[in-house]
Amino acid sequence: MLFNSGISTVRGLEGLGRQALNPRLGRAVQSIYEDLRDGYSLAKAMARHPDIFSPIYISMVKAGEMSGAMGEILDRLATLLERELNLRKKVGAATPTRRRVLRLLPGDVHPGDLRVPDFVSLFQGIDLELPMITKSLIWLTSTIRNPC
Repeated sequence: MLFNSGISTVRGLEGLGRQALNPRLGRAVQSIYEDLRDGYSLAKAMARHPDIFSPIYISMVKAGEMSGAMGEILDRLATLLERELNLRKKVGAATPTRRRVLRLLPGDVHPGDLRVPDFVSLFQGIDLELPMITKSLIWLTSTIRNPC
């Protein structure tokens, strides 16, 4: 929301760093703020915190920077994070321990149940050439989901 509101990314991160409920995240946001002030791109600043930001998020931010669609990419990442959080909550509520989840998964997973995050929708509407590995993963996922 901050990005689309017209507030500069640097200024927005300055405020977010102070308001973060998680101290580790607050320190990372503060570090990113400082990196942006020093001339780093947002993707490069995020990449300096691999314990917090996954490679897919960093790649998507980089794609947003390159394509000029940063607002749309950040909106989609926010939606993705919300979905992941909701899924984690549901899994946590349904299973008392992680060990139980690990025991159940191997016997309960069937080829038709394979789930790969639907990142294809994240890239729709963005005029961006995807890397061959990404195209291959999309093709493989599509083939597994729809073998005929």
